[in-house]
Amino acid sequence: MQLKSTFDDYMTELIANFKQQNLNPQFATKLAEKGALVDVETQLTLEQKAAYFPNIWKANRLGDVTFALPWYVATDITIYNRQIFEQAGLDPDNPPKKYEDLAEVAAQIKQNTGKYAFMLTTDGGRILESMVQMGMTLVTPDGKAGFDNEVGRAVF
Repeated sequence: MQLKSTFDDYMTELIANFKQQNLNPQFATKLAEKGALVDVETQLTLEQKAAYFPNIWKANRLGDVTFALPWYVATDITIYNRQIFEQAGLDPDNPPKKYEDLAEVAAQIKQNTGKYAFMLTTDGGRILESMVQMGMTLVTPDGKAGFDNEVGRAVF
């Protein structure tokens, strides 16, 4: 393949020659931005679509088009050291259930034990996903940074 003068030229040729059917979310999103994927909802019955949790389904939408079936879905779990909780004066049978609570618990653990209490999963877009889960808006409807506000600063 010869190098193209622009990224758009490269993507257009790549789309034209594409044959793979299982895409990672990042590449699928790029193809969806170019309008190169079929709207999955036109290919499924309502019963088939109903097999997915609504918010997981929405994660594969770009505008009004569903560009993929939910595939790369995982559940975060909490793992913690009961002894460190006890050393910090916390109840190990009552770990934090929300990010806001986690921030308070992490500060108490650091203050009372000198140990760090929390690390985000850092693969792919997980940091951004975690920020959204903490209440941060990444992009406003008019396309501007949505995190330059009190909520965004609290998350950071």
